[in-house]
Amino acid sequence: MRGPRTSFLGLVGLLGRPAVLTFALTFLGLCGMVWSEASTFSSTLAHDCTAFQPAQCTFQPLVKEDGDYDFSAYNEVCDNNTHVCSSVDVRATSFLYTNPATGQTQQIEPSFCNFADLGAGKYRLQTNTGLPLGKVEDRYAKCVVDNLHLKLVVSNCRDLKLWTCDDCLASYKRWACSTIFKKCTGDNPSDTQLECRDTCFDTVRKCPANVEFTCPASDPRDYSDATTCYTL
Repeated sequence: MRGPRTSFLGLVGLLGRPAVLTFALTFLGLCGMVWSEASTFSSTLAHDCTAFQPAQCTFQPLVKEDGDYDFSAYNEVCDNNTHVCSSVDVRATSFLYTNPATGQTQQIEPSFCNFADLGAGKYRLQTNTGLPLGKVEDRYAKCVVDNLHLKLVVSNCRDLKLWTCDDCLASYKRWACSTIFKKCTGDNPSDTQLECRDTCFDTVRKCPANVEFTCPASDPRDYSDATTCYTL
C-alpha cells in the first residue's frame, strides 16, 4: 500500500489532488516534458525521459464506508510477472552482461544510483527487460538528474547563500534514486515503504528557487515523517 512518485499523473487522474498535481508537473518538467521558466537552450537539450521510464503498477484509490475517497492512503497493485523485490547489483565500473533469454552479451555502464543500500535491501524492480535487474530504474534516474543539470546551467546558483549547484544536484540525485527505487517491505512488489519527507525538502533547501522543485507539506500518501521512513 504505497504510491511511487514516478507515476504522479496516474495518481492525479484517480484522486485529483492539486498539491500532488503541482508536484507531478515539477517532477515531469525536470524529465523534459514540462519546463517552466527554462530557456530555449535548456529546453532544446532536455532529454525525453519517458523512453527510460520503468513499467508502472496500477493505482487503486481507497474508498471509505460512506463511499468517499480516503485521501490518507491508496493501494498499488503490481504484477509479479513484471516486478520483483530484489537487491541491486551496484557497479562502480562497466561490465559485460549476457541476457539469459537470448544469449546476447552487451556492455553495461556503471551504476548511476551508486548507493550502497541498494545492494543490501530489497527494492521493486522491473523484470524481463533484457538488462540486469535495476538497470532500467538506474537509467531513468540518470536521465531526470541530467535534465536538472541542464536547467542549472541557466540558473543562478549564486542566489543560494549556503549551498552550491553541486549541493543541489547531489540532493536531487538522492531524492530521485530514493523515489525511483522503491524499497519493499517484504517479497511482494505491491508493498513498498514510504520515503522520508525530509529527503524531498532537502532538495528544496539546496536548489535555486527557479528550479521550482516543491514537496507536499503534509500529504501522508507518498512521504512519511516517522522514524521508519526510507531514504538512500
